[in-house]
Amino acid sequence: PMDTVTIGKKVYKVKAPEIQRIFREYTHGEGRITTLGVTLPKEDEEKYILVGTSTGRVYLHDPWGDVDEKEEGPYFDKVVYRNPDRKSITSVGGFCDVNKKDPKSTEHLIFVQVREFGVIILRDLRHKPKEIAGMKYYFKEIKRIESDHCGFCPVRSYMRKLFMPTSDHFLLVYQNGEIDNILLKSKGSPMCMDLIGDNVVVGSEDGNVCIYKNDDSYVISKVFDSPIFSLVIYASKWIVVGTVGEPIKVMEEKEVDEKCIQPKYETKQMQEKREKKGLPRENEEVIKKKRTLLEVTRIDFPAEARACGALTYTLHDGQGAALTCAFNRTFIAGFWDGSIRIYRQKKGCREFMETGVIESESRNSTTSLVWLVDNQLYSACEDGNLYLHEIFKTELLPTQPDEMAEDVNKMALQHK
Repeated sequence: PMDTVTIGKKVYKVKAPEIQRIFREYTHGEGRITTLGVTLPKEDEEKYILVGTSTGRVYLHDPWGDVDEKEEGPYFDKVVYRNPDRKSITSVGGFCDVNKKDPKSTEHLIFVQVREFGVIILRDLRHKPKEIAGMKYYFKEIKRIESDHCGFCPVRSYMRKLFMPTSDHFLLVYQNGEIDNILLKSKGSPMCMDLIGDNVVVGSEDGNVCIYKNDDSYVISKVFDSPIFSLVIYASKWIVVGTVGEPIKVMEEKEVDEKCIQPKYETKQMQEKREKKGLPRENEEVIKKKRTLLEVTRIDFPAEARACGALTYTLHDGQGAALTCAFNRTFIAGFWDGSIRIYRQKKGCREFMETGVIESESRNSTTSLVWLVDNQLYSACEDGNLYLHEIFKTELLPTQPDEMAEDVNKMALQHK
């Protein structure tokens, strides 16, 4: 049904978000979909969704409708990876690396994070499959990086860098065939990760959020008393974090004044005179500048949703530039009861309002979200199915321009 919605002086019709299609072929009732990712192809190629499962499989899903049914083409050109031990897939995605045959050019690859092992890097051969003993191979494994990470923290990519959690207390950084590391400052294990450019933001089991910067500095702040289950960067500046039993929090990095007690300055002559009298050195209070995370706002959700387990914002192309989605003041959250909620920032202020809900009676916890096409949201949950949702269908009322409707119209023109 179409509902009339008024925001400020603007009135428009918004169709309630709804499930458009359910894809059941990726688990066949066995296991669940654990993660969704997106390929990072060349400029003239389409992006595809990567589907990782708890049984060690990674599939390629075509959001444009060409290969999302088995009977429409060779099944094996959709199977990206099979783990021989059926270990669960923690995260998947695309990234760029140096082309060894031509170091001046870039090669577009796929990474697969395997639980309790590490990362598999693959090359897409679908344009020219490799045939061995009569079998065609559409994806070729070219590198393995062991990390032994057994948690839920995903791998993230930025340009030619891969940031990978490990079983130890540091992140591995893979770039141009070399591996470096970042020592983690939080005592808790990493639970989730996102990037502001090539600055890494990690949410930890102890409720801390830490930003590790490329100049080796860092900012750490306690956000929750419980583990951070989800984290996403909003508008390249704010950090949205979710946990269990508490509101979603939106944080930002700020410089603040901090009172510190330190020994009072004294010259050598003053020190000798004081020590001669047997007096202790005096302390003084000073003000120092400190980088920290401050709360922008918090967003309540119903108690039955229990926890925010997945977050997504407008996708980026690995170089910080926004991709297809024009709704740059909106993020989407998935919850443990299977529901999905859409939050939009109010114009001219720092607060958010809920603009859409996808309720669920049968779905289990939402595990992953991908927002690739402007009006389409993909979600996965523990029932093993991939869901396609239709969102943000609007009709302007009456003639006053509405920013959301303008976004939709612009995107429609761009896709024609």
